[in-house]
Amino acid sequence: MDMDLIETITDWVKWERELDLKNPPLFVLETLERHEQTVKNLELALDLLTTLGKFEKYPDSKVYIPLHPAKNQIGFFGLLK
Repeated sequence: MDMDLIETITDWVKWERELDLKNPPLFVLETLERHEQTVKNLELALDLLTTLGKFEKYPDSKVYIPLHPAKNQIGFFGLLK
């Protein structure tokens, strides 16, 4: 998993409780573009983190919820704890 994707996810989790890939904030799209990533790459990263038990995904949607709220204290190692 690319560190740019991890940073994008951790920044997004700091601001929103639910990560909706159908309607990501502008700063997420700008960050992805700046690092030559796509929303599909972000979705794959979130699917992996969901498999690892860090997020839950609403059935039949593209909405992810962190299982352990970050309260602005999340980072790469926080996601992988």
